[in-house]
Amino acid sequence: LIDGMTLGDGDRAEHVPYARAGFAVISFDIPGMVTNDDELVRGAREFKDGEGGIMNARAALALALERFPRLDPNNVFVAGPSSAATLAPALCARIERLRGCVAYAPDVDLIKSRGEIADMLEPYIPGERAFLASISPIELVDQIRSPVMIFNARDDDVVPIAEIENYAQRAERANVRLSRVVVD
Repeated sequence: LIDGMTLGDGDRAEHVPYARAGFAVISFDIPGMVTNDDELVRGAREFKDGEGGIMNARAALALALERFPRLDPNNVFVAGPSSAATLAPALCARIERLRGCVAYAPDVDLIKSRGEIADMLEPYIPGERAFLASISPIELVDQIRSPVMIFNARDDDVVPIAEIENYAQRAERANVRLSRVVVD
């Protein structure tokens, strides 16, 4: 959520259930992948320049719709786990045609969880903290017009359930159609 990630063979397992259910699956890299801490500034800069993956999502969707004209551009959903779950609501706020999203354990407040890292990067990447806020689901909740489903666990040690509950309250005030699945 500060740097990107490159798709690998291991990611396909996440796509298969959707494909078997009849969905066309579009996936994409998120710019700024780093392999060690020495690359963090470069990776964070590339991540920021790529709008945290939003640019690649738009490009992947446009390419898929161009190459596969049978795809219905008005019936597109986004889904993802972990950091991709954090990107999913941001995409719903930034890409109008999305019909909804499923976010499996999203980090909904990037300033709360990553603000300290953003502050450390600020001297090297001016505007890093503001950028992080600009892609944070909690800051974008007022811009979401499609349904959102969040799946999370009560014992999640990365994203506390209180953060998801805070997001849900803000979503409710913003009239976002939010469904939640909470497991132990």
